[in-house]
Amino acid sequence: IILMVLAYILKGLGRFNVWILSCFILLFFILITGLEAPVLRAVLMGLVGALGVLFGGKTIPQNILLLVGVGIGIFFTHQLFLDFGFWLSFLATMGIILWTDKLEFELGKIFPGKYLPMVLSVTLAAQLAVAPLLLWWFQEISVASLLANLFVEPLVLPIILLSLALAFIP
Repeated sequence: IILMVLAYILKGLGRFNVWILSCFILLFFILITGLEAPVLRAVLMGLVGALGVLFGGKTIPQNILLLVGVGIGIFFTHQLFLDFGFWLSFLATMGIILWTDKLEFELGKIFPGKYLPMVLSVTLAAQLAVAPLLLWWFQEISVASLLANLFVEPLVLPIILLSLALAFIP
């Protein structure tokens, strides 16, 4: 999310300069959030995707996710690959990448407008993808989390952008 907004704002600077700036911002993001497994997954996906854009290649999100997941499994096996948060993040991202468009199309037949099907599809895709892990780990799935995510998801981007802006204010 951060990289997409940054790339849009700075598109006049050229690909290479935007990529260099993106790397610094992602490193800053790691410093302020800590090296948690979901953060590392997101940052590595951002870097790999930015590299693809830098070299003019087509970036395929599911391939990037798989490459990052395998890379974390190889290089960070005990620390992060076995982390429950990593798997929640990995599966939720996979669900969003693979199922959001299909769910949005189907939900668009039921609900009018674009906003509600979009929000529902992202939340539902992530929840469906993590459901087997949650069921295995906790032996239950909370329906309340689906409803809570419907209200929280639209706030994520504004909160991230505001937080980043406030991080630079002394």
